Amino acid sequence: MRRVLIGSAVLLLAACGGDGGIHDELVQQCDKQLNVGTEMCECIADKADEDLTPEGRKFVLASLQDDKAGADAIRPTLGFEELVKAGMFMVNAPAQCAAEKAG
Repeated sequence: MRRVLIGSAVLLLAACGGDGGIHDELVQQCDKQLNVGTEMCECIADKADEDLTPEGRKFVLASLQDDKAGADAIRPTLGFEELVKAGMFMVNAPAQCAAEKAG
């Protein structure tokens, strides 16, 4: 039964567009911009999925891409708390991932 529910959730996310595209783009941009390795970038993208709203993830992605216009367009859609969280994300997430990797 659990497999059926998980499978249904995956199909539902795929049908709704999911967020795999942003996740994958975050990994690619992180790998390109930060030079910390794919494994670390996967961890950072996973943390973005856990900690940020879809708009927060888009804001972080735009920031990684140095897309000022994109970040400026997303900024008004974020509440103050989410804006601060997204703004601090690339300070905190890499440190958390490094600590987890270290053990």
